[in-house]
Amino acid sequence: MTRDGNQRLTRLAQSEIRAMTLACEQVKGINMAQGVCDTPVPPPVIQGAQRAMEKGLNIYSRFDGIAELRQAVARKLAAYNRIVADPETEITVSAGATGSFHCACLALLNPGDEVILFEPFYAYHVSALVAVEAVPRIVPTIAPDWAFSQKDLERAVTSKTKAIVVNTPSNPSGKVFSRQEFAGDRRRRRPQVGLCPWPVHSAPHNRLGYSMVSAGSRENLIDWGGLAVFWPAA
Repeated sequence: MTRDGNQRLTRLAQSEIRAMTLACEQVKGINMAQGVCDTPVPPPVIQGAQRAMEKGLNIYSRFDGIAELRQAVARKLAAYNRIVADPETEITVSAGATGSFHCACLALLNPGDEVILFEPFYAYHVSALVAVEAVPRIVPTIAPDWAFSQKDLERAVTSKTKAIVVNTPSNPSGKVFSRQEFAGDRRRRRPQVGLCPWPVHSAPHNRLGYSMVSAGSRENLIDWGGLAVFWPAA
């Protein structure tokens, strides 16, 4: 008796970065594809984990993360990024940006929903969309400044458009999008959701140009009125 797996998962491909890491390990090469940390675990981390286990903090926690961690994330966002987020209702701790992006796709998108991406794009974003049966709609950007045409963006938005993926700084081009690029005509059709797969990191990524994220409220991240915005933070 043969068993067929979930068809959605067959569309979820491993990223090229991790594939290169596996290939590099096989030949014992130097990994230039992925930032793999080879330094020792900092003593405060080891000591903190030991204290937590001694206190019995080794069981299932809340689905969205323990209160102390969510509160710490909220304080960091407020102090460093000037983003006010309620740790009880607006912060969820996840296992990395890739996992949170996939969960956001599962939670927000239905089969047949169209999602706009800017090319060149990170390949995993497309495979995550396809895995939840969403339909990617591609808007090209042109070197050297990787600008996109407003007409191309307007043509990509249809009655089925649910979301737009704003990867800033872009992987792989390094493009940092500005609010002005998304101002446009508010009377036109627009997506309902903005998905920002890059985390709002601490250094060094904040210093690389998170001007859109660091400069104010989440509602102004993309200047299309009424757009709900979701992004990971670290």
